[in-house]
Amino acid sequence: EEEEPWIPLSVLPALQQARHSEEFVFETDDGTQVPLDTGALLEADVVEIVPGAAFAQSGGTLRVNTLLGFGNAWISGGNLHLGHPAGAWAYSVSSGQSLDVRNLTIGYDASGTLTVHNGGMVSNTDSILGELPQGEGTATVDGPAATWTNSGDLTVGKKGKGTLSVLNGGMVSNRNGILGYKWDGAGGTATVDGLGSTWTNSGYLTVGRDGKGTLNVLNGGMVSNSYGIIGALPLGEGTATVDGLGATWTNSGYLTVGRGGKGTLSV
Repeated sequence: EEEEPWIPLSVLPALQQARHSEEFVFETDDGTQVPLDTGALLEADVVEIVPGAAFAQSGGTLRVNTLLGFGNAWISGGNLHLGHPAGAWAYSVSSGQSLDVRNLTIGYDASGTLTVHNGGMVSNTDSILGELPQGEGTATVDGPAATWTNSGDLTVGKKGKGTLSVLNGGMVSNRNGILGYKWDGAGGTATVDGLGSTWTNSGYLTVGRDGKGTLNVLNGGMVSNSYGIIGALPLGEGTATVDGLGATWTNSGYLTVGRGGKGTLSV
């Protein structure tokens, strides 16, 4: 049985005034309106966001391959999965643009890429780079004033492969950070490189929870957290490198190397 083809969707401009309502409506190319209610799941190949419009309300989930038409204010209280189904996905957030979602997944079950640069801003609750085994998520935050703010946790490499790069003064913040969540996953790598580049964890940072995790702090990059663990669980394998003038990794609590797994720290 053949699968139903995915439908290109466009967000109606009227949603700019209705983003706090109980229902959001999408419109297909033939004019058919598709509601996205609380708790609903909408999957589409291509979604075009009308500038100033919202695309999902709190509780709804949108899974897409391609997003078009980014406006100056793209606001959503729902969930966004980037890279679904199999196929490459990429998006860029630049100066004067902002993305505000509830939970953000980059590389859900395919390849997904998010770039934040030139003063672009992304904010959300929890984030995952590389969720399912076939997922590969890459996030790059590059340049002064480029920010990615997670009020919840940031997981790099859950069951898939995750890569986080904070470069040239970019800033990333979250509650707890995890690199390499699952033993059978591809692992997670984070690189913080360049003067003014910061990754701030208000809670703990685990490099290799129950999978393979790699942390590189280079050339003036700065990482901070409450306590840190390299190689947390029996199948966890963590490697951390702090190298270059001004590179710092600050643990306000303890730092444990090889708590239950294998850990390597190079300074």
